[in-house]
Amino acid sequence: MKKKTKSPVKTYFIVSLVIILAFLLIITIPLMFKRNLSYEKALSLVFGKNVSVYETKTVNFPEKPDTGASFDTIANKNSTFLGKATVISIRHLSLKNKNNEIKLLVAFDSNGKILKILPMNEILTSRDVNWDSFFKNFEGKDYKDLLTKPVPLPVEEGEVSVLIRDKIKEAAALSYIGDYGVTAYKSLKSNEEEEHKILRTGDKLPEFEAIDIDGNKIESKDLMGKKLIIVATNATCGSCIRHTQEFDDMLSKYIKKGKFTYLFISVTSKDKTLEKYKDSKNIDYMKIVIDTKRELVKKLTMEFTPRVMFVDSDGTIMFHGSPTFKNIEEKLKEFLGL
Repeated sequence: MKKKTKSPVKTYFIVSLVIILAFLLIITIPLMFKRNLSYEKALSLVFGKNVSVYETKTVNFPEKPDTGASFDTIANKNSTFLGKATVISIRHLSLKNKNNEIKLLVAFDSNGKILKILPMNEILTSRDVNWDSFFKNFEGKDYKDLLTKPVPLPVEEGEVSVLIRDKIKEAAALSYIGDYGVTAYKSLKSNEEEEHKILRTGDKLPEFEAIDIDGNKIESKDLMGKKLIIVATNATCGSCIRHTQEFDDMLSKYIKKGKFTYLFISVTSKDKTLEKYKDSKNIDYMKIVIDTKRELVKKLTMEFTPRVMFVDSDGTIMFHGSPTFKNIEEKLKEFLGL
């Protein structure tokens, strides 16, 4: 009787399938753990194995008793004090996580300095950001250090990174209060520079000067008396370009009717900016300013591109936000009185 032999094609298929499944397991298992990290696991990753919570202390801001955080004192099996930890929750519409929320473990060493910031779930946003690199900027600093050594922000996902920075800074302030008391905290607060505040609806446009790409001087006072639309963008950022071009295209329907001034600010070079926007239907109406040093966008609090601002003829800001705002065209028409 003739012995049945295995088909080479079938064998190859089975081997290939096994390799693919093994590869998928290698990739997906770490991601599953990365997606949701328990508090106990996060503590062991930061402080090592066989650690426990020795005590828990809640600290509040003296001027805002409803704002506070719980700090766990962490010790090893020999009851040696290793540091403390707190978990902060952050919500923002730009986050793609469930409920638009992320949780961060903020760990402090035995001297009250930030030891490690560890995301307890993956930070999902519309653009990739090296969050690990961002968090490293906080390591080795306490609240006092954060007042004197500002942490640089990533250009991508600027609003989210500002929110995260401020929450971490708040946790550091509460930790500082827990270590040194309210009096020491207030003495630091008195020397703190005023926080950078975003210009909002109802604020007045600050005075500024700039030079456009044709060498003409632009002064804010000369822009008054007429409605003003300001756009800030980055010509090297794909999503900035796309959203700005979409807004610019929408604007072309109203630019002749609206009788407004169109100030277009780019934080990238003239060549790169014109390469991306030379085909705009509004090119003849734009006052284009190149702001590679980011001095103008910082003054207008439009650093986190793309941004749009509508300014009334008396200098009152009527809208300041993203061109991706849900009802942006309705806002524009309302602003123009159309």
